[in-house]
Amino acid sequence: MIQKNNKYIAIAILLLGIILLIGCAEDDSDNTSSQNDDIIKVGVILPFSGECGAFGSAELRAIQLAVNEINDAGGVLGREIELVVRDSKTDPLSASLNAMDLIENEGVIAILGADNSQVSLEMLDAVSDMNTFIISGSATSDSLKWLDEGYYHSIFYRTVPDVIQEANTLAKHLIFERGDSVVRLLCVNDCYGNSFINWFSLRYGNYGGRIEKIVKYTTGEISYSAEIESLFAPVVDTIGMSTETDSIPLVVLVGYPKSGAQIIRDWRTSGYDARWILTSNLKTKEFITMAGAQNTEGIRGIAPYSGATSEQYIRYEYFKDAYKDMWN
Repeated sequence: MIQKNNKYIAIAILLLGIILLIGCAEDDSDNTSSQNDDIIKVGVILPFSGECGAFGSAELRAIQLAVNEINDAGGVLGREIELVVRDSKTDPLSASLNAMDLIENEGVIAILGADNSQVSLEMLDAVSDMNTFIISGSATSDSLKWLDEGYYHSIFYRTVPDVIQEANTLAKHLIFERGDSVVRLLCVNDCYGNSFINWFSLRYGNYGGRIEKIVKYTTGEISYSAEIESLFAPVVDTIGMSTETDSIPLVVLVGYPKSGAQIIRDWRTSGYDARWILTSNLKTKEFITMAGAQNTEGIRGIAPYSGATSEQYIRYEYFKDAYKDMWN
């Protein structure tokens, strides 16, 4: 989880700049702020339960680490940051109600979150007229970039590569590094999963790959046996002829820890042979625990890495050491 949490240090840097701008604006105005003169309230809406509950606690620790460093250095314009934390429950309605409460009753100047793209999108729509910045370290869907009119959201920022980059990176990896030119997709049916399908299909096809089957699923199901059966059913062409080969199918699983773990358990029970590639949202110890270590043996995944250059590596190592010192 440390690599994922590193995105939340970047959130603190972006947030600091926003706070400075707001603080200067407050100094130049006669408006009375609902904030305590010595405190700057910042909302945090993360999943501590539900589909993405595996992420919330570790992400909050990363945010708290950054806030502690800012406060220990004297705060922002002499004022300390105070976090007001809420559980999104990985539920759009819960996140939206919490966001409105934080803005209207707690007087926060920004909200960090949510983790999940679909939750973030609906939360953003609920508060888009309330002039409060939303900053996410993990919501990647390109749907978050656009209003209905086609303009970028002026209040939404993120510190993570979007789904376009994730899809392109995976497509290049499969074609040019692994030599896998045929793939099947098993994707969560939400704005993140659908964005991934669109961009991966485009880039993978441009690089010479072929997607022979796409199966979508919804989160929260007790069993995914039906989706597994559909995923591994024989592939036929337009005239009804089977296009099956002797090779073991390569499957890209796009989703979240709780349902993703159930999918892997159901797949192992099914007896089908497959090679699996998991997207970055499944990179968590809790996913392995829920799926069963024996069931995830041999499964590979992708995730962003923050040490691509020497300068980035130094920053990443600093964060990793500070995180371990504070929380381990």
